[in-house]
Amino acid sequence: PPPQEAKNLVDFKTGIKHFVALLADGSLFCWVEGGEITQLKMPANMTEHYGIVRIAAGAYHSLALRADGQVFAWGDNKSGQTNIPPINKKVVDVAATDETSIALLEDGSLITWGKPITAKQLPQDVIELDAKYNQIIVKKRNGKIQVLQAEIPINYAYLRNVKNISGDLILDTEG
Repeated sequence: PPPQEAKNLVDFKTGIKHFVALLADGSLFCWVEGGEITQLKMPANMTEHYGIVRIAAGAYHSLALRADGQVFAWGDNKSGQTNIPPINKKVVDVAATDETSIALLEDGSLITWGKPITAKQLPQDVIELDAKYNQIIVKKRNGKIQVLQAEIPINYAYLRNVKNISGDLILDTEG
């Protein structure tokens, strides 16, 4: 079972048979199901420092973003999704699809690694990022939502006043 210290939960992500929980103090708990739930060993260079502000879970890999912009990745690396490339700008958010890792940079651009995405060009001016299965969902500065890596890329040009996006849910300012 999850440890008793897993209080003050601020975010929770699930992959296939694994879970990542972000606590208010910037620490993480990770579990994997293999008949019973057991806590995963975290990368040593990450657990020495709290300050994690964002988490993501792909199918069998996880990502964490520290407040200073450093990204950590662990788990399955079949498509290179835990091989973080050199990133020359500050990372402000992370997300993960089944086998792709995504970082939102402070200038509104995206960088991906792991399994290549099907989009011909990554969007710019992104302010919010999420991912689910094989789709990357972004909110742009102009308020439009764009979904990438679906069978056919979908552009939700008529969604406005978006307050929050999370997986399959899009919440507008009226709730």
